[in-house]
Amino acid sequence: MKHTYLSLVIALLSTIPLHAQMQVGQWAPPFTLTDINGNEHRLYDFLVQGKPVIIDLAAAWCPPCWVEHESGVLKEIWEDYGPDGTDEVMVLFIEADPTTNYNQLIGIEGPSMGNWVAGTPYPIFDVPDYGIARAYRLQAYPTILLICPDMRVKTPQMWTGPANWTKEYIMNELMSCDGANPPDNDAAVFTYDVYGSDCYEGAISFGLFNSGANPLTAAEIQLKREHEVVATLDWQGELSFGQEALLEFANVPLLPGENIFTVELANSDGDIANNAIEVPFLKAPQSTRNLAIYVQTDENAEEENTRWRIEDENGNVIAESGPLPNNEYTETPLTLEADGCYTIIVSDDGGDGLVNGGFILVSDDNDNLVFEASTFGILDEIRGLFLAQAASSSRELAELSSASIFPNPTYGPLAVKLELSQSSNISLEWRSPTGAPLGTQPFGLLPPGAHKLELGTDGLIPGIYFLLVHTDSGSLMKKVVKL
Repeated sequence: MKHTYLSLVIALLSTIPLHAQMQVGQWAPPFTLTDINGNEHRLYDFLVQGKPVIIDLAAAWCPPCWVEHESGVLKEIWEDYGPDGTDEVMVLFIEADPTTNYNQLIGIEGPSMGNWVAGTPYPIFDVPDYGIARAYRLQAYPTILLICPDMRVKTPQMWTGPANWTKEYIMNELMSCDGANPPDNDAAVFTYDVYGSDCYEGAISFGLFNSGANPLTAAEIQLKREHEVVATLDWQGELSFGQEALLEFANVPLLPGENIFTVELANSDGDIANNAIEVPFLKAPQSTRNLAIYVQTDENAEEENTRWRIEDENGNVIAESGPLPNNEYTETPLTLEADGCYTIIVSDDGGDGLVNGGFILVSDDNDNLVFEASTFGILDEIRGLFLAQAASSSRELAELSSASIFPNPTYGPLAVKLELSQSSNISLEWRSPTGAPLGTQPFGLLPPGAHKLELGTDGLIPGIYFLLVHTDSGSLMKKVVKL
């Protein structure tokens, strides 16, 4: 089952590319993938053997990808120069859209262009997430890259259309890898694990790679947050070209909300472009033990078995909804019996969540917003951690000392009083009783101190609404009655 934690992933999955297309000479991010036949393949194993690697990033529903595939050019390369031929080249086909499945790969379920598996001799991978697509800065399907044995990108996009797609063209590109040598001394850090979340302290895992010709015997790695070093790791060992060591910064103190860490090599080397990587990590919000769960289901809830549950730190289910009916709004009060780190899980077998007008919000009795979700993207469940404590008086927002609204109930404008302990970007967002967004008013970066923000209600009909106060480190939720 695919699952992930909510607060970091929504933004990460909203769009695949974060940067421009891969560039010539750029270090190729490492990966180890299992193909559809259960065989494991490690990119660097092929490169250290001196083999150029062609990576075909495609999608089962993509017409240009099908044109390239049906041309049979990569099949010819494999048969003549791959393991079935002279064993000089490796070809890897990666179905890089994780929303597809195996039935689409074999053409018995749509959308699909046909059977991609039949007659394909090289390994096929059906990836479960956007990790490879993001690491290789996928801009369009298909993207076909050539990686030389020096672990650098020789050709970021080999596919330019059927007219130029020939065996001779590919062989000319492959021959340009001759004499490509890695830097004498080059270390790299990399991780696909950027979805971390914890109630207490962080654990930042990453790989240290030797992408230089000489053995790597020592490295100083720093963990930074906002350019400040928060931890240092002195590694010693011996890594040959292409080898890796899996390392971790454990027990890292977390600030409230999202923490943006950088794992960085302290010393420069032959390629400084691969010496640092950004790793977001979330500290889970705090709440009291008294919760309210607001759910508006969509028209597909019954068919897709939409449901929620809450688990304790040991994975025990302490509350659950069971299957939810279609188009129904519910408010469920819940009191947790003990302090601890809890996980709320919303499941949806259709893999789209409450996309058609539905929503889920969870708050405590101090108006702390603990969890919110609607669409899941490609996931059949989505999760959120929170730390429940009987003594909690407010959510652990670093910059917000207090927040109040008046008058409430109201006939007209609202005044929102905030006390900021430090500067923060502030915005106020209206939500309907079903959690649907009704509009957001940004107030920009506000300095420390007391602030009184005016908010109109003329566009709201009488009823109950939610007002979300968004800061740099999180959100509070207030219930407002419009008379």
